[in-house]
Amino acid sequence: MNLPTLPSFFAATIFSGLISVIATPTKANVELRVGEGERFITIQAAVDAVPARPDQPYVIVVKPGIYAESVKITGKDTSPRRSLTIKSEKLSRAIIDTGDKPHAFHLLDQNNVILDGLTLKGGNSYGTVFLQRASQNTISRCVIQGSKTYDGITLSGSTDNLIEKNILLKNARAGIFLINRSRDNTIRFNIITLNKWGVFNDTSTDDASSEPVLEQWNDYYGNQSGNVSGFTLSDTSLTADPVLIVENNTVRLSTRSDFLRWSPAGEATPESPAPKSTK
Repeated sequence: MNLPTLPSFFAATIFSGLISVIATPTKANVELRVGEGERFITIQAAVDAVPARPDQPYVIVVKPGIYAESVKITGKDTSPRRSLTIKSEKLSRAIIDTGDKPHAFHLLDQNNVILDGLTLKGGNSYGTVFLQRASQNTISRCVIQGSKTYDGITLSGSTDNLIEKNILLKNARAGIFLINRSRDNTIRFNIITLNKWGVFNDTSTDDASSEPVLEQWNDYYGNQSGNVSGFTLSDTSLTADPVLIVENNTVRLSTRSDFLRWSPAGEATPESPAPKSTK
């Protein structure tokens, strides 16, 4: 019995593709180290050393210590295969204390950055971590605390980011604050405690065609707002079909037992009724 054979054109195309895959191995990470005795003394200097368009992933490893700086990342043409990771050499032992400077990290028009295992403190303008028009970034395993006037993490016009496995505590406003249609972000497996609000979603889901905010498996406790200890929505957040998924969260030891509340004009008022659907 004769088996069918592929036409020569298709056989050649498949063979060529296999050769291409075999001949193009994944490029190794480029590691830059920060800290005493290393090439870079500051995180910002290491960030600035990353090419504007890296051709392979870069990993900045930060040694234990206290770094009094405010790091800005912008203009890097990164991608999922050419990402920039900034991580603590030992979990939570690299401490970026920005003091009265605006932010510990400011990601401006920047994608595919990973912040991992850092302790981030202070800041007096928007978030200790501020994502501004930033997409496809990851903040994981970080302790983010002590924003003096605003939030642990602020997202403004930022989409498709992952915030997971962090501790956000003792921030003046919210653990996480979303504004200016920050859509399709995933917030999960975080401990959010001792803030005014846990997560505040302000005008982030006001377009019925937008993708959802996925908010799940977080542990809220001890947040101080008279309105909410968990997830707060401003008045424009529920004007049409719901585009928000909130599930499997835990709320404990808070000033109110409510988890999901609606507040008009961004203010927390427990007497406010939930808005009616416009449909």
